[in-house]
Formats: sequence, C-alpha cells, structure tokens
Amino acid sequence: MLRRRTIIYDGDIHSDNISFLFNPENRNPCAKHLLSCDLSLGPSKFLPQSCHLRYLRLLKRLDLRKIKLTDTALNEIGMLVHLRCLRIEMKAKALPPSFSNLCNLETLVVYYSGSNLVLSPTIWSLAKLRYVEIKRTCSVFDSDVDKPTKLENLTTLMPLKLSCSVDSGDIFKRFPNLRTLGFHMDCSAAEQIYFPRLDLFNKLEEVRAKLRCSGRRTHVHQFVFHFPSSLKKVKLDGINLTSDALSRIGRSLPNLQKLELKRASIEGGKEWNMEQVTFHNLKSLGLFTVSFSEWQVTADESFPVLEELAILGCHELIEIPESFGDITSLKYILVKGSLQLEKSALKIKEYVEEITGEDKLLVTTVTLQIRAGLLAYGAAMLFCRARHNLK
Repeated sequence: MLRRRTIIYDGDIHSDNISFLFNPENRNPCAKHLLSCDLSLGPSKFLPQSCHLRYLRLLKRLDLRKIKLTDTALNEIGMLVHLRCLRIEMKAKALPPSFSNLCNLETLVVYYSGSNLVLSPTIWSLAKLRYVEIKRTCSVFDSDVDKPTKLENLTTLMPLKLSCSVDSGDIFKRFPNLRTLGFHMDCSAAEQIYFPRLDLFNKLEEVRAKLRCSGRRTHVHQFVFHFPSSLKKVKLDGINLTSDALSRIGRSLPNLQKLELKRASIEGGKEWNMEQVTFHNLKSLGLFTVSFSEWQVTADESFPVLEELAILGCHELIEIPESFGDITSLKYILVKGSLQLEKSALKIKEYVEEITGEDKLLVTTVTLQIRAGLLAYGAAMLFCRARHNLK
C-alpha cells in the first residue's frame, strides 16, 4: 500500500501540465494518498480547470500561495476535511462557506489581493484553528452567530481591521487565548480614537498595532493604553506619542523585551524625556522614521539589559546619547539615514573600546556598508588583474 507522500511542484522547473497530479483514475493513482502538496506555477497563474483538488482526500498540508484559484477550486478545498495547514491566494471578499467543513484546520494563511477579507461567519466553525494570518487585513463580526462562539485554540491572529470609535471587547472575547495579535485602524486626525483594551488577553505576548491617520503627521494621539503585563513584544506603527505615554508603557510592562516604533512622532517631533523610567527587561529597541529631536535619557538606567538598538530614518534626532556606551549588555547598533547619528554611533563604539579594552560593540551604518562594498569590489578587481597577469 502506498503511504506518506509529498509533492513539491515548481512550474518554472517542471512542465506546465500538472493535471496528472490530480487525476487518480487515469494518470496518477498516487494522488489519493498525498498528505502534503506544495505547488508553484509561476507568477499570476491560474490552476487549470482540469485539476480537481477534491481527489486529494487525505491531504493534510496544501500550499497554493502563488496560484490564483477559481471559485470551483476554492469550494473543492472545502472537501479536504483532513487539512491541517492551508496557504492560498484569493481575491474573494470573504472566506468561502465550504471552508466551514475544514474541522481539522490549524493554520490558515491567505495572500489576499483585496483590501480587507471577511473571515466570519466561516471562521467560527474552525474550532481547531491556532494560527491565522492574512496578508492585508481581515474582519470578523460579532453578530454573525446567534449563540456565543469562541476559538479557544487560536493563539495568533493578524491583522484585524478594527474601528477607531467602537469598543472591540465583544470581538476579543471570542479569542480568549491569543498570544500574538495584529490589528489596523483607519481614522482622521480630528476623530476621537478609541485604542482597544488589550488587558482582556491574559496570555498575550506580542501586539502589532498600526494606525493610518489622515491629517497632520505630528498630531499627538491621546491614548490610554490598557496592555496586559504578559506582553513581551510591542510594535506601534503610525501612533504619535508623548513622553509620558511611553513612560507608562515602560512601567506597566515588566516583561517587555522588544519595542518598535514606526512612522510616528514623539512630543510632536520635540524631546523624548525618559527621566525616572526603566524598561527592566527590554533587549531590543527599534525606531523607524520616528520624529523627535532630542533624547533625554540615562541609557544604562533606562535600558539596563538592552542588546540591540536600531535607528533608521530618524533625520531630526541630533545624536544618540553617549550614555548608551555605559550599557554593558549592548552588542549591536544599526543606524541608517543620518550622517550625524552614524558619527554618534561610531563615537559610542570608540568609547566602549576605550573603557573595556575590547572591540565588543558592533556598529552598522550606511557609510560602513558602502565602504565595505567598495573594498570588496577593489579586492575583486585586484584578483582579476593578478589572474590576467599570470596568464
């Protein structure tokens, strides 16, 4: 008897005729024994009409992320009741109702070509789901079912599209055991924004919040954050903050290990004051296109165990405080987009070497990368010339 089988098919390497994979009666008796299938037909290709997924009845893993699927193919996927992992590309506005039959599905990844994929009501039937990721945004609606339904096993969901003005608590209650949550909110600068209460999740370890706000980029959002103390990673994109708001994050999240701020401003582009604030367990800090000009911080007190510092596109920041050189755990500084910050980082590197007698702090800048590239190019040219002379 034929047992465990896996097919990995790449249309750029193999023939375009893949119908033999899906026809157990005439061409491929192994099809009905397949447990895993990974297909790639090249960019923007449709699955041929002669290919019927319903024949792959024992399939547990299906990866069709580079293939455009017809409605018929999507409905046939709903017949594969043994599926545990599904990665697909689709353009429909909602998950097909037939997916409600996928009672064993644990991982769902959708490469969506629209703006927002509606998961409900189909998702409420997938009780074993653990991981859901949509490569745009997704929505669920609490009113889709008459009786309360919870996805107890779901630990990762991203990114949800949430309202800026409506409490999301009723939706969040459907996912009581989330560990990773990503969400997007769209609003205007004049709109009163309601940042969702996340302290409903007592197991949450990572949150990725993105705010797309029309209006002035430096408009300060007056948020009251309700984060669970279990959080280890926080990524805030497009959220303009005050020094006090950032200080409250540091005080309320004792387990925080990674903090990223992106496309935002601090105090309207002015000073980030971190006096009497300590991020006790923070190991990685990333600032990406963050607008602020001065950084008032005693780094070894505010970041006692920091290992990585990344500053990209922060053109208004004058310098990196020298006190970062006093953080004994600091291993790496990455700087891009600012010559004055590059000089500041290299100055900290020199300071650490003087104090410790070791070249222990790695600093990466655009200038150093260009210089390394030129040196590599020069070495290659010398090598070519040497070979030519030997001939």
